[in-house]
Amino acid sequence: MTIALPRTGLREFVAKLGTIALAFLLMTMPLRAETSAFRQAVAESAAQDAEIATFYRARDYEPLWTGAADAGRRAALLAALRGAGDHGLPVVRYDTVELVDAFQSVRSDRDRGRLEVRMSGAFLQYARDIQTGVLNPGEVIDSIKRDVPHRDRLAMLAAFAAAVPADFLRALPPKSPAYGNLMREKLRLERLVAAGGWGPKANGSAFEPGQSGPQVVSLRNRLVAMGYLRRSAVQTYDETIAKAVQLFQFDHGITADGVAGEATVQEINREPVERLQSVIVAMERVRWMPAD
Repeated sequence: MTIALPRTGLREFVAKLGTIALAFLLMTMPLRAETSAFRQAVAESAAQDAEIATFYRARDYEPLWTGAADAGRRAALLAALRGAGDHGLPVVRYDTVELVDAFQSVRSDRDRGRLEVRMSGAFLQYARDIQTGVLNPGEVIDSIKRDVPHRDRLAMLAAFAAAVPADFLRALPPKSPAYGNLMREKLRLERLVAAGGWGPKANGSAFEPGQSGPQVVSLRNRLVAMGYLRRSAVQTYDETIAKAVQLFQFDHGITADGVAGEATVQEINREPVERLQSVIVAMERVRWMPAD
């Protein structure tokens, strides 16, 4: 395409073009400066994390969390972090209050760039913790020889960027029925602890069928509180108490003979907060297992 220049007033025409170009440059300079400050802050903040740095280079330092269009993604991650305790994860590891404060404290594009990288780090930490555990098995007990199947962090970021945020985050925890059962038991035990537990312990080290008296009443009351026996006024270790003890033994991996010996009584007297801790440990062990 050929542009016909006027034969007269060429100097004035060129000058006018220069004025237009200068005006355009002045209008775009603030935007370019802001974009440059954000990108530089992202690059500097991600420099110590190879996967995060590679991820942002590949997307030309476009934001994933802090842009105007990223509100849904931010909200989904913050909601997941707030619910980390339901999975037995250490919620202090993902300080959502501090993250929200950081968003409210952003005063420049450099602030936003640093927060951008921080959000990606929080996402990757949460994703690894909920998929494959917080702890390294070999560091917990030397005799545990298990290679935890950690997922690729760069691939995780890329997959999340292309996914529906809430759906992606919901899919991260283990899918095994055991994990789901443990999580439900954890929530039940937490409610029980908050309500005061199972009340007084059974008052005695061991009990036998036919025995009667206040100690048997304490065992009866404990079994009632734990849901193994219907409320009654019985004061003798009768067949109903024996059946309740037998069911408790079966549930807790004890020889189910219906006799409340020392080992059985110790388990009956174990407080719900102790059982809660055991469930949390079991959830972590499930996360160490391969996804399939």
